[in-house]
Amino acid sequence: MSGTNYCSDVKDEQREFLRRLFPAPAKLGRKPLDRRTVLNAILDVLWMGCQWQALPRDFPKWQRVNTNFRRWKISGVWQSIHD
Repeated sequence: MSGTNYCSDVKDEQREFLRRLFPAPAKLGRKPLDRRTVLNAILDVLWMGCQWQALPRDFPKWQRVNTNFRRWKISGVWQSIHD
């Protein structure tokens, strides 16, 4: 990210709590995105009610953010965040 702050961004204290909920990144494949940046992008979509394609350009590509969201939803990470 470019350093732009959004009202939906995860705070440092929240990040420490959330870090335990996420699975370890895969050792193979492309380099994983920073989870905090991805989570901030997801929260921005949910907060603003916008489409994935409307993510600000200082977030990763919407396709990668959406893929992470779907994976976290299927694996139960997203439910753990809400619990």
